Amino acid sequence: MDPVKIFEKEYPELSKEFKDIQDEMYKMFAAKHLDYGLQNISLGGDLTNENDKKFSLTGLAIRLTDKISRLRIFLTGYNI
Repeated sequence: MDPVKIFEKEYPELSKEFKDIQDEMYKMFAAKHLDYGLQNISLGGDLTNENDKKFSLTGLAIRLTDKISRLRIFLTGYNI
């Protein structure tokens, strides 16, 4: 049996809500990709080159740290 079909039958509201959230996330991903482009993630490098890939991952880690800091401030009301 198909687990997706069973889940959708057993939990139609939860299934719809999950799909709505995924759709919203996909639309945001597409819009941001069009705003910034792939070169933003790759920092202008060639993602098939191992050194450029490592450099890009460092940039992503820095951006992720910035987002976590912002989330901490939002959740706690002050900088930790």
